Amino acid sequence: MNALSLFNDWLDSDDYFSAAKNCAFTPSVDVKETKDAYVLDMDLPGRDEKEINIELNDKLLTISSVRNNDQKETEQKSESEKTTEKNTHILLRERRRADFERRFTLPDDIDSEKVSAAFENGVLTVKIGRKAKEEPKRIQIKVA
Repeated sequence: MNALSLFNDWLDSDDYFSAAKNCAFTPSVDVKETKDAYVLDMDLPGRDEKEINIELNDKLLTISSVRNNDQKETEQKSESEKTTEKNTHILLRERRRADFERRFTLPDDIDSEKVSAAFENGVLTVKIGRKAKEEPKRIQIKVA
């Protein structure tokens, strides 16, 4: 028995797969505040804008993604590629394609009519406009 066979035994075990399935993917996020908006930048390398869902409900911003590419890639492969894959034993798989959902409670001064999103080079940028602050009003006193 050698070290590689021990490694293979561990990869084939239920312990490995249950641990791998429970690993959650949480994308990194930066949130900035400017005078006019809140800006959220989220790293989503390897994702496609079609896989990303953004919803704003009241003051709750939800960003989620479901990956169906594994199934699509398998369906698109030729028979020879599928046969080669069946004859391949994966020794290590670190590149997971996990789904995720992140929720952000936004402050009261957001303007839900001024929300935009852009996706470039694996970075999702969501810009949420802010309502203009009401200036204090001076009330004149009428003389009776």
